[in-house]
Amino acid sequence: MKPDTLHSLLIARGIYKDYPAGNGFLKSKNTVVHALNGIDLTVEKGETLGLVGESGCGKSTFGRILVQLEGSYRGKVLFEGSNIASLKHEALKEFRRKVQIVFQDPFSSLNPRMKVGNIIKEPLDIHGIGSQEERRNRLQELLRLVGLQPEHAYRYPHEFSGGQRQRVGLARALALNPALIVCDEPVSALDVSIQAQVLNLFLELQSELGLTYLFISHDLHVVQFISDRVAVMYLGKILELAPKEALYDAPLSPYTRALLAASPVPDPGKRRPVLHLEGEMPDPTRLPPGCLFHPRCPAKKGICSEQSPALVEVAPRHSVRCFLHHDVIEENGNLKTSGNA
Repeated sequence: MKPDTLHSLLIARGIYKDYPAGNGFLKSKNTVVHALNGIDLTVEKGETLGLVGESGCGKSTFGRILVQLEGSYRGKVLFEGSNIASLKHEALKEFRRKVQIVFQDPFSSLNPRMKVGNIIKEPLDIHGIGSQEERRNRLQELLRLVGLQPEHAYRYPHEFSGGQRQRVGLARALALNPALIVCDEPVSALDVSIQAQVLNLFLELQSELGLTYLFISHDLHVVQFISDRVAVMYLGKILELAPKEALYDAPLSPYTRALLAASPVPDPGKRRPVLHLEGEMPDPTRLPPGCLFHPRCPAKKGICSEQSPALVEVAPRHSVRCFLHHDVIEENGNLKTSGNA
């Protein structure tokens, strides 16, 4: 993909999201879970941006904010130049036509009491698109696009395999011709052989329809296969962002290197260096000071526990949030970093 053919479809700046966690054992009523802690991301038109990180790092929360399934967040999300938090009534309805989501569990995301044809056609009914005949024709087109047969429209979700159900979820997401699809762990519940089929389907549809994906996953191999750029998240912050070739061949963040070292290599003749992390991910109700990763970082320095590094571009389109790659100077007691945050 050529960078000059892209422009920003979605821009997220300074996204914070907290959840109340009070009234639990040994927790005060004012305790909050800090799910997102200042996310800055740009999704370019026509690309697949992979978002990867450990379970609980905030990936799905961020995805749900982008499709307006989560509210009460701080920061700004611009879609095609409009702040989605300010959209009301018809403008919000139009936004929902342009941004769709494919959920992780293809069974729980489908109404078990509805036939598949009605599930796929429901967005067309809600938005009043076309006549009844045009909607039926669109349904047949969507079934063909995702590799299902016309007769599948008359079956219920429990009559399908996991891979087929995910195809149904994808067809429903495609019904309104969206510009952006948030894919929230869409293949993690599927067998490996079925994963490959569904991933290839995502790529074919992107090529045919000009789709843009935010692809959320904890599987580094899946993200490498489907993504153009990859963002690595930890405790609600982006620690590294780069084109996938740069990130997988020369990761800069110690956390990214640890993730890659822990990921199995299918070639028995290849070995990745062993990199052990100390401890576990901190409690999101009590975030550590300084760099959020420093309690587990094998390369931490004194400054890491005192100051929070900015996300700085240290190579073309390759940004990292780590003092190991910042030119840090001290001026009047304030630390500054080179590059653009």
